[in-house]
Amino acid sequence: METKVRYRAVRRADRVNDQRTPVEILNALASSVSQEDLQEFLLSQIKQIIFGSSPGTWNDDFGAAAILSLLELTQRSDSGAALLNVTCTSTSAVGDLICPSGVTVEPNLVDVTRVDPTNPLRMPCLGILLSKSDATHGVVRTSGIVPGLGTLVPGKAYFVGLDGRVSLSRPFQSRSFVQQVGIALDPDRLLLNTLGVTRLA
Repeated sequence: METKVRYRAVRRADRVNDQRTPVEILNALASSVSQEDLQEFLLSQIKQIIFGSSPGTWNDDFGAAAILSLLELTQRSDSGAALLNVTCTSTSAVGDLICPSGVTVEPNLVDVTRVDPTNPLRMPCLGILLSKSDATHGVVRTSGIVPGLGTLVPGKAYFVGLDGRVSLSRPFQSRSFVQQVGIALDPDRLLLNTLGVTRLA
């Protein structure tokens, strides 16, 4: 009998606390009623092998390292996307839109800072800060699909906001820069494209 894995039906292990107990994991093969059910047990086992049996979501324990759930991996359509290892300030936050700072802090790494559409020295946007491994190091995505934003309006264009994050509103101040950074695919994911920037008169 052929088994087809329905990845789209697998629970988002990075969104809910579905950690299984060691006993449940041990009995998973007998108790699972579907392939997707078994995969949830396998995700829990992987998490326990690495992090122990304390409760927590996949995103809590793996998100900082940009490790995706099985569902996110199968939905990726960003084969042409670029990821940059960067140095940043301790105040830089995941989700900030980023531009090069113009200085070199560590060889072979790009130093970045949050964009400011009113400041020509902090534009244009290069990408979005996807994760941080510590206070001053992170990963920037420059193209492709950015997950985890959570409050987007599907089909709408998003711009560099005055707060240095994605926004539905374009800056309107004189001499400000306007840059579209992507289109919302759904409430959670942005198709990132940072090409093109204009300046208001």
